[in-house]
Parts: sequence; C-alpha cells; structure tokens
Amino acid sequence: MADALISIVLEQLALYVQHEVELLVSVREEVGKLASTLKIVQAVLLDAEEKQVKNKAVKIWLEELKDIVYAADDLLDEWQTRTLISQIQRVDEDVADGTRKKVLHFFLFPCCCVKNVIVRYDIGQRIKEIREHLDVNTQKKEQYDLTVIQRHDEPRQLTSSVIDVSEIRGRDHDKEIIMSRLMGESSRQAMTVRVVSIVGMAGFGKTTLAKLVFNEEEVVKSFEKRMWVCVSQPCDLSEVAKAIIEEAKGSVPDVHGWEALHHSLGNSIKGKQFLLVLDDVWSDDPSHWSPLKLSLEGGAPGSRILVTTRNEDVAKTMGSTHIHNLGELSAEDSWSLLREVALKGREEENEKFEKIGKDIAIKCKGVPLAIHTLASHLWHKRSKQDWRDVLASDLWEVTQIENSFLPALFMSYYSLPSSSKQCFIYCAIFPKDSKIFKDHLIKLWMSQGFLGSGGLKELEKIGGNYFDNLAMRSFFQDIEKDSDGNIISCKMHDLVHDFAQYLTQNECSILEDNDTRIDGNKIRHLCTNSFENHSIRDARNLRTLIRPIGCEVEARTIPIELFHQLACLRTLDLSGSALEELPNEVEKLLHLRYLDLSSTSLLELPETISNLYNLQTLKLNGCDSLGKLPKTIGNLSNLRHLEILDTDELVSLPRGIGRLSYLRTLSKFIVGMGCKVRDLKHLNNLQGNLEIMGLEEVADVNEVIEAELKKKRNLRALTVSFNILGGGNIEERERLEGVFEKLELHENLEGLTINCYQGSQFPFWMKNGSLLDNVVNMKIYKCEQCPELPALGRLASLETLVISGIQSVKHIGNDFCGFGVSSSSSAEITAFPKLKMLKIRDMAELEVWELPVAKDRKVMPQLCHLEVRDCTKLRALPPFEKLESLENLVLDGLTSVKLFFDTTSADIVAFPKLKKLKFHNMEEWKEWKFSISSDKKIMPCLHELKLYKCPMLRALPALGKLESLEILYIDRLSSVKQ
Repeated sequence: MADALISIVLEQLALYVQHEVELLVSVREEVGKLASTLKIVQAVLLDAEEKQVKNKAVKIWLEELKDIVYAADDLLDEWQTRTLISQIQRVDEDVADGTRKKVLHFFLFPCCCVKNVIVRYDIGQRIKEIREHLDVNTQKKEQYDLTVIQRHDEPRQLTSSVIDVSEIRGRDHDKEIIMSRLMGESSRQAMTVRVVSIVGMAGFGKTTLAKLVFNEEEVVKSFEKRMWVCVSQPCDLSEVAKAIIEEAKGSVPDVHGWEALHHSLGNSIKGKQFLLVLDDVWSDDPSHWSPLKLSLEGGAPGSRILVTTRNEDVAKTMGSTHIHNLGELSAEDSWSLLREVALKGREEENEKFEKIGKDIAIKCKGVPLAIHTLASHLWHKRSKQDWRDVLASDLWEVTQIENSFLPALFMSYYSLPSSSKQCFIYCAIFPKDSKIFKDHLIKLWMSQGFLGSGGLKELEKIGGNYFDNLAMRSFFQDIEKDSDGNIISCKMHDLVHDFAQYLTQNECSILEDNDTRIDGNKIRHLCTNSFENHSIRDARNLRTLIRPIGCEVEARTIPIELFHQLACLRTLDLSGSALEELPNEVEKLLHLRYLDLSSTSLLELPETISNLYNLQTLKLNGCDSLGKLPKTIGNLSNLRHLEILDTDELVSLPRGIGRLSYLRTLSKFIVGMGCKVRDLKHLNNLQGNLEIMGLEEVADVNEVIEAELKKKRNLRALTVSFNILGGGNIEERERLEGVFEKLELHENLEGLTINCYQGSQFPFWMKNGSLLDNVVNMKIYKCEQCPELPALGRLASLETLVISGIQSVKHIGNDFCGFGVSSSSSAEITAFPKLKMLKIRDMAELEVWELPVAKDRKVMPQLCHLEVRDCTKLRALPPFEKLESLENLVLDGLTSVKLFFDTTSADIVAFPKLKKLKFHNMEEWKEWKFSISSDKKIMPCLHELKLYKCPMLRALPALGKLESLEILYIDRLSSVKQ
C-alpha cells in the first residue's frame, strides 16, 4: 500500500514543479530531494512488504513510512486545492460565451496562470520538514537488508471472465448427509423444529455447502418457506428475528421489544413447513437461542434449521440433533478444484502442469478457499517456472503469523499490482458479510486517489478493471450480475475480510455502538453507526468516515467540530440520517471528494458546498424534501457524479450545471427557470441514464439543436418528459413537434422513454427507425394527441415495449409492425424480431388490433410476456394463439371483448408454449369454447389459469383436458353455473 501512496505523491510533486514556475531555487531543490528519496524507498517496498510478515521491525518501519507519505500527500493536495480556489475566485460566475474556452483552459491547467497562490517559502519549509523525516526513516532501512525486486506486471487477459466461486469439489458425500438429515422420513415427521449444524474452520466451504443444499431442487419443492439469514457477530437477537421475518414476509414489522417481535416472528411462519439457514453463527450464549427457537416452534412438522459455524460448542448450545464436521478436501479433490480454476480456458495444458499442480494443491492443506484463491493467482501464470516459483515460495513456511492466515492469501496478495493492493485493503472498511456494490466501491476508491487524478481520465473504467481483477483472483465472492452479465455487487469471505483488516495495520476500523475509543493517531478510514463518539473528533488524520450500508440513524445534526477537526477527509457519508441542515462549515473539508447525503431530510444545501472544489461525487438520492441546489454549483469543476434520483421537490436546476463538463452521472436535467436545454451542450461525458424534464418550456427549437445530444455518445438510456397533459392549440402542438424532432439522438441508445408528449405525430427519426436500431427497451406514456403509433416493428434490437395512455389511437396494424412502411421488401421482414415483452395499457379509443401473421410474415416470434389492460373499446382480440413463444398472457379491463379466440381458425397447436393465463375485469366476455382432438392441441403447456370478475361468461370450457394445468383460480364469475 505504501508503494501506491508514493506513486501518488511522486505524480503530485511532478505537477508541482511543472506548474510552479516561480519556485525559489531552494524550494525546487527540496522538491527534487524529496522525489529522489521516495524513488529510492519505493524500489525496495516489494521486499519490505513480504519481510514484514516475519519481521516486526520492518512492519513498524513501513508504518512510519506511510505516515510520512500521507503527510506529503495532504500537503501537496492542499497546495493544489488552494491554487484552484484562487483561480476560480478570479473567474466571473457568469462567463460570456466568447471567453468560455479560456475558462476551460484554466480548469484543465489550474496552476499555469496563477501567481502567489500560496506563500512558496512556507510550502518549501513544510516540504523540507517532510523530507527530513523521510531521510531519517530511509536510513533505518539499511539495517533490514532490503533488496530491489523487479516488478513483472501481468498482462491483462481481456478474454477472461470472473471465476465462479460456487464451484464445489469433494463435497458430494457431505451434501448427501445434510440432505438426509433435512429430508429423511423420520426427520420429516418430527413435531419440533430440528437443528442441523455444519461445523468447520474458516475457508472450508460451510456457507457454500449450505447454499448448495438450500438451492437443491428437492429442497425447494419440499419446504413452503426457505429463509436465509447471516448472523455473524456481535449477535443481536432482535436483528436476527427481524431478518427472519423479512425473509418470510418480505417486510420488517414496525414493532419494538422482544415480546412484540416474538409474536410477529411466530405468526410469520405459523403452520408453514420452513427451512431456515442461520449462516456464520458465533454466539454460544443460550440466552440468544432459546427465545428464538421458541418463536420458531409454530412451524409445521418437518421444519428445519440449518446452522453453519466454526465452533462446535455453538452447535451444541443451539440444540443440534445432528452436527456435521466438515473436513479437508482430499488430495485428488484439491487438485481437481485447482485445475478447474487455474487452467480454465486452456484445459489442453493439464498434462503439462499436472505434477507440479498436485504438489501445490497438497500445500493448500485441503482448504477450498486457499485452493481457489491460489488457483485464481496461477491462472495468470503461463509457464512451468512460474508455477515452480509459487511452489518454492518462502511463504509456505510462514505458520506462526498473526491470525494464522493462509499462505495462499499472502501469495495472491503479493502478486497484485500496487494499485490493486490498496483497493483490496480498503475493503476492510465494510462490516463482515456486507453486500458491496461495485459502482459504490469504485467511487470510494476514486475519492481516495487510488485510481489516479485528472478530470478527463476514465477513472471509473480503471476502477472497474481493478474490481474485476480482484474478483477474478477470488478476493470477492457471492458475485451478482445484471441481465447483461455485468457485475453489480459482491461480498468478501470472512477470512479474506480478516486478512484485509490485518494488512491495514489499524488504518481501517469498524466502530460498533458499544465501542468507546479509537486510535486517533493511526486510523484513517472509519465505518461507524454514530458520529457522536467523541474520539472520532480526535482522529485528525481520518480520510474516510462512512456509515454501514443501509444503516439509519435519528441524528438531526452533525457536530460542528467534525468539520473543523477532520480536515483530511476525502470521503464523508451522512446518508440515512434525519439530518435537516448541513452546516456552512462543510467548506472546511478542502480535500473532500465524496459526499453522500442520500435519504436525509435536507431542505436545501448551503452555498458553501460549492467551495468543495475537489468534490467528485455528490449523492442526494432520496432527499424527498430537497427543494433546490446551490446557485454556485458550477464552481464544482471536478464533479463527476451528481445523483438526484427520487428528489420530487427538486423542480429546477441552477444554470451552473452546464459548466460541469466532467459530469458522468446526472440523474435528471430540468429545463425551466434555471437551466435551459442548451446548457447540456458541454456535458458530453454523461453516461448511463438521463431524464430531460420540462421540454415543454423550450421556446425555440434552436435551443434543442445547441444541446448537441448527438454528442452524448456514452448515454445508454434517455427519458424525454414534456410534463403537460391536454391538447393545446395547433401552434402549441407544432412547437412541441419541432422540439421533439430536433433532439438529434445518437445511435448507441439502448433505452428510450417518452412521457406526456402532446404533439400530433411522432418525430420522423422514430418512424424511420435507423437511429433506434440499438434500442432494447422502449416506453411511451400519455402521448394523448398522436393518432398513430410509429413503425416500431422494424427495430432490430427491441426486447421490451410498453405503450400506455395514447388515447387517440384507434387502430393497430400493418404500420405499427413495419409492414406498411414503403419498402421493396416490406413483405419479407419479420416484425419485432427480438421482442420478448409487450405491455399495452390504457388505450381508451383503441377499437381494432390486427396481428398480420402470414406465411411470408412473422410477427413477434420471440414474444414471451404479453399484457393488454384497460382498452375498453377494443372489440376483438388479434390471433394471439399464433404467437409461438408466448408463455404469459394477461387480459385485464377489456370490457368490450366478447370472444377469447376462435378454435375453428386455430393452427394444429394453439398457444403452444403458454404457461400462465389471466383474465380480469372482462365485463362483456360471454363465450369461451375450445375443442382438443388428436389433430389439434390447445395450450398444451398451460400451468396456471386465473379468471376474476368476468360476470357475463356463461360457461367454462373443458378445463380438465388441459393436461398441464396445476393452478386454477376462479372468482366472481356470476353467470357460470356450478
């Protein structure tokens, strides 16, 4: 970690010399001496980091070195910040368009044109003091026989994917035993809730085995409720009870006191056969478990509790009827697991590495976590000599190190680039078993300077690469991905978390409610539930102060002393509190890069927040009382992420937003009294999702052209909102049509949502469709004046389409599918070739819907889910039975439809893949008949059928002939005779 810190300081020193052209000769010499000494020390740091494991003196030397480097980093960052402040104060806030390029030049080169920002002699003296301390520290290194180790950066394998840590080897027998104890016949008839415990050392795969059993198909079918609760330590009985209730019911009760929780918990599982997994239990205090088990006795016979713990005494205290001790993997299974991970994608080299690989596997002593972590490291090693070096490492002999960490963890850690090492260590700030969100973690890394500096650099991509590299080396587990396969979150194994905390040398700390004091001199990163602890204010070197994710507190104020005394803070998280006012003193935090005020009760932000010139991330999500942003927010020239989701009271933005050219995240852009749509012009780095609100306020279509939306090529989803209802006059509609036409979207968009557009026709670029070829998701709401839908059937990538509240449309047919568009090959194209979900809602005037399926025309061949709701004038349904991939059909509020479908015109198989069918509020539906014969099948896969509130339906068809039907729900069919 010291290595990466030195790299940061060296970069800052180079900038200092480059821009401060008027440095005194003596000061320039001090800067040069400091840089030279840092480079000398940096050369031996790899050796020092390895030797500190055995040599405590080296460990102390490294701690002293880091303190010195931290001081240098603070000093140089302060200098750069003061320089930027002085420069921005010279720039008039309302810069004329003609001088904008000059202002941007100021922001990009903050020191070129500024003189006498800081008294250079004072800076020189402070640098000299740091250099002298460093010289003393450097002299000590001679007594530790530290040598220069050449760095061999491993090439990044772009074709690799994150390794799945759920791979299991050698646990089939263990799984069978646990399954038999949970599912055995005698076990199932027991009236009391039985407890089965898995006991084993850290890293042996207790949790993984429990998950394997938990998700086994036989278990899923056998237990009505399956609940998973991570207990960890310290054990809080009330929190455990709430977690179980949330798993059982989906929500947490607003009750206080154990008696109320006891009743709520009992009711949540009453009469249900459940499986409850209590993972990672530490407490062997009977007072914790007796009340809990009593509350769970109301479950149905056969209910089970599965416990994982490192301590057999815990299993006994919990009254386990069976304790299963998890042993080491065999040599054969160890090699099988190591081979699976280390040779992934190059299995043909198995014979080449087999002998040495088996020897390495044996060294891991049958511990799955050790094998998996080391195998992830070996995946990067391509030669036999590299594998031999691992086998011959001195770290295998390190058996007496603190906390007995596995040598495999050390080897994997030491193989990381220095930049990744500090990113990994920083993760020790999260409480155990925390879900760590990738985007959140990357922004925290960025705020600490771990990803480099510079507004135009793609720091987020650098952070993403670091994260993926750590995940690929198995430092992260329980990885969750989105529908596109991108990682969104992960967790850390308890042993890996302990290892990270060991490496931080007390720099990272998690302050529990019952803790009283922290080491104010050493601690630099703190996670705490409360800021009221007085010892926090003494931690003057603190760089991170955050809350556990999801933590909510009642504090309405923050001690002013925090802003005066914690001057080194880079990261501050005040989210989830009842904070009503942010003090003006927040401007004292000159180094601050990350400020999270989400889900607070703030009405406004102080103008002084605009003096946080280093701020990169400002999070205000869920601040539902926030009415305005600071007028001078444009001064935050380094801001990259402005998150303002779920801020309904925020109805305008200050014009300065348009000056924030480094912005990557902007949840919504509000056109109105403050911002004009043209202020989007310079925000070309925007990424992800953007909603443009208030487009009805645009008076001149040229403003839309000036916004240059086409240049925002990193935007993936766009929402355009006009925020008006009603037709207006002809001139008004024509103005809105002109505004919408000139939006000039780029072709990389994957999502498009249109709200409350009141023009008479959709823009030409929607009818043409070429700009929307990459759109996957589209939603159109309340566009009340458009009599026709655009030809969306021609969109090659469209998978989800929602159309709601387009009140003037009376007919859906060829044009909507794209068959009516003039083209020599229109009869040959497939309409909606990739559409999987279609929802048509609230189309009050829709009378006719045609589905032009023919031998030479395919329509929606991949459609799986179809909903049609509240189309009250629709007289007949199109031939949905011909949608060959349809699995789920919902018909709701179609009050004029009288016939479901005509079996006489049905194909050999009607609704061939339909699994779920729901009718609701079909007031005029009178007839539903079908006949099933040897040459005609209807709904052969239908599993679930629901009919509700269909008062005119006279009779039901022969539902007994639906051979796959398992769930039938019928209610309020008043005309059906029993």
